[in-house]
Amino acid sequence: MNAKLLSLLLFLLIPALLLSSCGGANLPSADTTRPASSVTVPGAEETLPGTQSPTTESHAGEESTAPETAAPVTQTPETEAPETQATPIPAVIPVAGYDYSKPVPESAPKAASYFDDAVLIGDSRTESLRWRGNFDLTKTQVLSFVGMNVNTFYTEKSFNKSTETAEEALRALNGNFSKVYLALGLNELGWPSASGYAASLGKIVDTIRSCNPDALIYLEAIIPMSRAEEQNVSWHSLEKVRAFNAAVLKLAEEKKVFYVDCDAPFGGDGGYLPADYAPDGIHLNAEHLLAWKNYLLSHTVTP
Repeated sequence: MNAKLLSLLLFLLIPALLLSSCGGANLPSADTTRPASSVTVPGAEETLPGTQSPTTESHAGEESTAPETAAPVTQTPETEAPETQATPIPAVIPVAGYDYSKPVPESAPKAASYFDDAVLIGDSRTESLRWRGNFDLTKTQVLSFVGMNVNTFYTEKSFNKSTETAEEALRALNGNFSKVYLALGLNELGWPSASGYAASLGKIVDTIRSCNPDALIYLEAIIPMSRAEEQNVSWHSLEKVRAFNAAVLKLAEEKKVFYVDCDAPFGGDGGYLPADYAPDGIHLNAEHLLAWKNYLLSHTVTP
């Protein structure tokens, strides 16, 4: 064997012998799978722009003329009702012999000064009573604003130069009142549940009692709207007004407060508000604001 052939054989055999003696090369298997990346792409789980559900303003007044398929712009979901302060609610001492399951019966009319130590809480209808009622309310504490409802009582800073909510303004009175009138419900008619509205109204009753356990609390029935208003705004319906008022009467019985059926003198059109009582079908004119006031003064309770 010549020298060149011997050299070639040694060149081929030596690496094979070395690999055999080391147990084989530690090379990666051909079927090894690459681990998946653990990096999260920023925003991958967020809603893409333009796909979010649109939001609506909740501060519009009751005069909204939204189409029938739209949700009421003044509606606040029942689940958003805030918790009241954790103040102990004093025990209720019922008025002897009074039937809380019925509306306040007619009584001898009180003078307008009956409102001097009262608090009126309400929406734009109470605002109308305050400014266009043709009687003196300068000594009366009026906590009202356009679009107010049982939730915004706790959240909307509309008092004391927009620094206080109605609840805070009420507490700031330090119990210096003897009676409270609650006239709410118009802006909540778009809620799906009358009982849900009554439950939220009941929280306000508890708040009032925590401020002054001796105050007389009057829950006013929702005054109906005109036929034209019902046709204009679907959730402003006589059927819903009656359902909500029935729930409020039930609440009055449970809470031992007084239900004033102040819609009774205004349902002259088959239960609807007569068209000539309110220019817009909702807010009473001056003559009938005075009738509202007189009805309240002739349906009072003596403890």
